Amino acid sequence: MKVQTRILALRGEDEALHENEQPVPLACAEMLAKPMSVDEAVMPLELSWRDELVFADQENDRLNILYCKADNSVGCVETESV
Repeated sequence: MKVQTRILALRGEDEALHENEQPVPLACAEMLAKPMSVDEAVMPLELSWRDELVFADQENDRLNILYCKADNSVGCVETESV
């Protein structure tokens, strides 16, 4: 499953986006969300320099996101089908 990621420029604390203004994209990339279990996804996350890993849950083919938390634990965002 292909996934597109974007890095967006955010405003400073005292600068809010106006109603019709959009964040400015700094970088875009496409990547392949490989099918794997949550347990299998932990190792590539720990071995990479990134703080997150997007993968397809091999049981239901939904996108999941593993991310490193400030306390050095790992969180998981599991999406639902629409």
